[in-house]
Amino acid sequence: EIYWDSDKYYVDDKTQEAGKFLRQNFASLNIKEPKWAENSLSSSEININMIGAPLEVSQAKVLGSLLEKVNENDAVKTAIVLPDDSMLMPVLRSIPANIKAVNITMGFSFKNSLLYSLFEILRNLNLNSRGKGNSKEFYHKDIIAVLLHPYIREISPVIINDAVNSINKKNVIYASAKYLNSFFSRSIEITGLIFRTAETSEESYKYLKEIIVKLSRIVALSRHSNVYENEFINKAYIELNKLWEILGGYSASVTGHTFWSILLESSSRMKIPFSGEPLEGIQIMGMLETRSLDFDNIYLLSVNEGILPREMNISSFIPFALK
Repeated sequence: EIYWDSDKYYVDDKTQEAGKFLRQNFASLNIKEPKWAENSLSSSEININMIGAPLEVSQAKVLGSLLEKVNENDAVKTAIVLPDDSMLMPVLRSIPANIKAVNITMGFSFKNSLLYSLFEILRNLNLNSRGKGNSKEFYHKDIIAVLLHPYIREISPVIINDAVNSINKKNVIYASAKYLNSFFSRSIEITGLIFRTAETSEESYKYLKEIIVKLSRIVALSRHSNVYENEFINKAYIELNKLWEILGGYSASVTGHTFWSILLESSSRMKIPFSGEPLEGIQIMGMLETRSLDFDNIYLLSVNEGILPREMNISSFIPFALK
């Protein structure tokens, strides 16, 4: 027994590609009048409002102002559709207080997370350093990038800003861990974990593992973080341990540089799955998750060329110009 979700708008009109395979099925199964063939696309009234927003953040802010008008009863009938998954975090941070529950049914690319950007900064911090052991010194641009990263700066903005200003005023090019830690009290003890030697792959693994553990405690106490930030940290911790187990299965050792390269390459492909309560609150989903679902109200973001429709970059041995 087959249940069809069809509409006469695209089934009866043979020029509509959306109904191609339904028409083929009806013909092969000798179905003259399929049940549940509605005519809602042509007959029902649909109100479409288009709002122009110049940047991704402004899109999220406009969405937040619109959601302030949504009451609790309409929330479960409302969906936010994100063709570009990088918009997920700005949207979550723009959800107003009147929205009590949010359910996410889409994957989020780890590469777009704050944690991945911190991994990249820590990689550069170690690769651009000079000296060994206690004489290790770090490059000033990498130091400032670490200190101004949202996860680190939020711990103590005043002390962090004073340290950055001091480095800039004194034209410090390379700074030792001892010099850097002289700026920070016990309240920023994570800096003691960051500004230290990690040259071999084993040292890099332990170095990053300790930072992730410490970071999970900081994020848990942060007033700006949310439950989804913990998902990133947990997934990164699992990926790091899995990578180390794989590397430990071979007798050949890898350098610290190679370890960082493999970690960033593997983690950039990760998708973070979220789980929630599908029968409560506003639904946030990607384009593919909307199939066979109906909502009274839909907020569709990133309706721009290149995202909707998405550009298809097909790799080919023969260059396009030569074709």
